[in-house]
Amino acid sequence: MVQNNQIILIGLFLKIKESGFSMRIGKSLILLLATVFLSCSYILPASAEAEEKKGIIPNPSFSIKAINSDSSSIFIVNSELGDNLKFTVRIKNIGMKEASFVLYGTDVYSSIRGGWTYPASWAAPSLVGTWFNTPKVEGTLKVNESRDYTFDLMVPKSISPGQYIGNIVIEERIPDVDEEIKPEDIKDLTVNLPKYMRLHIQTVININKEKAIHKLRISDIFHESDTSGYSVVFLPHINEGTILEKPSGTLALKNSSGEIILSEKYQMDSVYVATTGLYDFKLNQILAPGSYTLAYTTNYDKQTITGEYTFKVSTEEVVSAINHADNIGNLEEGGIWELLYKYGVWVLAIVMVIIILLLIIILLLLKRRRKEKKDQHNNNTKGECVHV
Repeated sequence: MVQNNQIILIGLFLKIKESGFSMRIGKSLILLLATVFLSCSYILPASAEAEEKKGIIPNPSFSIKAINSDSSSIFIVNSELGDNLKFTVRIKNIGMKEASFVLYGTDVYSSIRGGWTYPASWAAPSLVGTWFNTPKVEGTLKVNESRDYTFDLMVPKSISPGQYIGNIVIEERIPDVDEEIKPEDIKDLTVNLPKYMRLHIQTVININKEKAIHKLRISDIFHESDTSGYSVVFLPHINEGTILEKPSGTLALKNSSGEIILSEKYQMDSVYVATTGLYDFKLNQILAPGSYTLAYTTNYDKQTITGEYTFKVSTEEVVSAINHADNIGNLEEGGIWELLYKYGVWVLAIVMVIIILLLIIILLLLKRRRKEKKDQHNNNTKGECVHV
């Protein structure tokens, strides 16, 4: 691209010189165009470099599939107390090179606004994960190679009727150039943990599901500021029953005068047995100092929970939130390359528009110059005729 720009600039320079156009102005235009062309030439390499530095999460090297199940993505079985169950999964290397993995049975936890997440391979299970008798498996597969693994699970003899869900997870280490992090040094056990990629198959075990206990509790509500400095109220939905719940409801935030300043309806995904699902009520604003009350109504399995949560926002909290919000726009080291990485296409488009406008101006000036020379030639010709 740089070479093409040089050819264009040389051709334009010769054209200006040939036309007799003012070389001082011509050189200035050439210099301006050269600056624009060079900027345009290096935007894309800079974007590529930023992309390389930023890094892209690679595709997983493995696939995992449930065997002898109605669905290849989940196990659902009806069981009795004390049953010994077997779950077989097929692991296949779908990547471009040989890769290693860890396969293990574990729990399923509730994520933000419901939904699932699960522990890492080195975290001890505490729920359904403790029912697995098969220890974790470490393996290596070549490209396109597949292998079946069977996990034994013993249903406890003393447990209430309900629906209990576990996970069989394949964990793959993501290679990178960063400093090695030991598993015991990592506190985050969710699927969003960096340096590891995980896929899973859920094991859903129904034990007299129709007699399951539905019990949900909202407790220990708290509030804090998010990364933008805006206030967020978190409502923990604690499942104390024996079957997952998908609660929904309404939220209304009132000021000290009782006026509703913000309200919304909400719907959560699965909140699993013996876990807590957080709902984040995002206010998208920095609250003024004062007292506030959040009134909530939550519905699940034909039951309703109502309550209020009162909290105060201090002046110090507001100042801190404003300062934090003001700092959001500050570029970190290397931020200009990050901007080019994100908006390189738009920068390129703007540069091309500028180039086109400059070319039009040059062509108009050249046309004007030729017209002036023609008029001057005609005037000289008329003068000679009059003199004769």
